[in-house]
Amino acid sequence: MKKYLLIAILISVAISLQSCIVSSRPSIDYFKSKEMRNSHQFVSINIPTFLTKTIVKSKLRKEGESEAIINLVKKFSKIKIMTSTKIKPEYLSSFNAHLVEQNFEDWASIKSDGDVIRIIAKQEHDIIKNLMLIVSSANSEAVFIDV
Repeated sequence: MKKYLLIAILISVAISLQSCIVSSRPSIDYFKSKEMRNSHQFVSINIPTFLTKTIVKSKLRKEGESEAIINLVKKFSKIKIMTSTKIKPEYLSSFNAHLVEQNFEDWASIKSDGDVIRIIAKQEHDIIKNLMLIVSSANSEAVFIDV
């Protein structure tokens, strides 16, 4: 009986970690067109949320953060990371226009040594529906973090 229980636990863990696969396909819908995939190199990582929440909450507690911030981490529903090389500036500006159409708002934009870091959010009233962090560099590389 213990063997069957152990096998069931191992299978469920293996299935749950399947979402942590690194892929060469874009994880953001806007970049999934054939033209984008052929002209850019993408690396996408889907991180299992339950695993991420546990690690982040334990690190925050260890650093002495308040429970209010830890409770915010509990509300994460997905975490996607995507990197791109050889991305053209016109595609980034087109993506920015797409985000405006999708009701995203710029929260912060930081420029440093040719790199641009943007924090953007989609919200309804006081509720944040989607949060993105976009880091683009002057040498045509970009990192997108979708929470």
